[in-house]
Amino acid sequence: MTDSIRIGMIGCGRIAQTHFEALDLISECKVAGVCDTEEARAKSVAERYGAPCHTDYRKFLDTVPMDGVIVCTPPVHHAEQALYAFERRIPVLCEKPLCMNVAESRALMIAQEKAGVVGMPASKFCFCADVVKAKAIIQSGLLGKILLYENVFTGMNDMRGRWNSKKEISGGGVLFDNGSHSLDIARFLLGEIESVQATVGIQIQDIEVEDTAKLSIHMKNGVLGVINLSWSMKEDREDFVSVYGNEGTLRVGWAQSRYRQANSNEWVVFGKGYSKVDSFVKQNRHFIQCIRGDASPLLNLQDGFHAVNIMMKSYESLEKNRWIKTS
Repeated sequence: MTDSIRIGMIGCGRIAQTHFEALDLISECKVAGVCDTEEARAKSVAERYGAPCHTDYRKFLDTVPMDGVIVCTPPVHHAEQALYAFERRIPVLCEKPLCMNVAESRALMIAQEKAGVVGMPASKFCFCADVVKAKAIIQSGLLGKILLYENVFTGMNDMRGRWNSKKEISGGGVLFDNGSHSLDIARFLLGEIESVQATVGIQIQDIEVEDTAKLSIHMKNGVLGVINLSWSMKEDREDFVSVYGNEGTLRVGWAQSRYRQANSNEWVVFGKGYSKVDSFVKQNRHFIQCIRGDASPLLNLQDGFHAVNIMMKSYESLEKNRWIKTS
C-alpha cells in the first residue's frame, strides 16, 4: 500500500461532490480515479485531479489501482458495485441506504467477510462532532435515565425528476432516504431498536414515493422515539435531535448544541452544531485509517444491514397498520 491512500469514486453526482470536497482536505489521500455513467461529468472531475475516468464500474475497478472506493450511486446500484469491489478485495465506503433490501445487504456482509477488507456504510451524522459529544454526555449519566428520543429531518425539497422519487431506483421515499440517517443516529446514541410503527402524511408532491412520514420506535432499553421526516414541509426548529432523561434534556442543533439538567435553568452549550463538510472529512479520514489498519470501523456493514432491515419493517408496519418487531 502506498504512503498516500488512493481512493476511487463510483458516481460523481450531488453527494459525491461533498466527498470530493472532504478528500481535498485530507492530506493522506488522493483521488485515484472516477467513474460515472455520464462521461462528460466523469471527465470533468477526472481532469480536476489528473486522474483516469471510466463509465463502466467493472473496467474502473479492474484497471485503476486503488486502496479503497467510495460508492456514491443511487441505491439500486449499491449491491452490485460494492460486491464487485469486494470480489477484488477493494475496501468499500458505501453511501446510504446501504442496499435496496435485506437480501442485498446480507450478501454484502458475506462478501466483505470473505474478502477480509474494510466495509463501511456512509453515515455522516455519526461523525458529527456534536453527535459524538452528545453520546458521551448521555453515557456520563448527566441526563439520568433516558426516556425519549426525538429526531426531525424536514425541509422544502422539490423531488420531482430526481432519482430519489423513483422507487425502483431509490428503494423508497423520505422514510427510506432520510430515515436511514435517523435510525443510525438513534442506534449510535441509544442502542438497538426493538419495534417500529410508521405512518405517512398527506402527499404534497406528485411523486410515486412518500414525501412526509412519521416513524415511532421502541428501543430494547425501553426508550421511546419519534422521528418526523418530510421533503414538503419545514419545521421551524433549531435542533434536529432531542434526548430527554429524568434528570435532564439534550439538544443537538444545526448551529448550536446544548444540554440542561432538571435542577437548573441554565443551558450548557457543548457544540457549534452540524458541519456537513467537517462530518464528511471525519468520516472519510476514518475510512482511510481503517484501510491502513490504524482503526476499526465506527460503523460496519452490519449497522448498514440493521438500518435497511428496520426500514423494511417500517414499510411492513405501514401495510399492516401496527407495530412490527425488528427481529
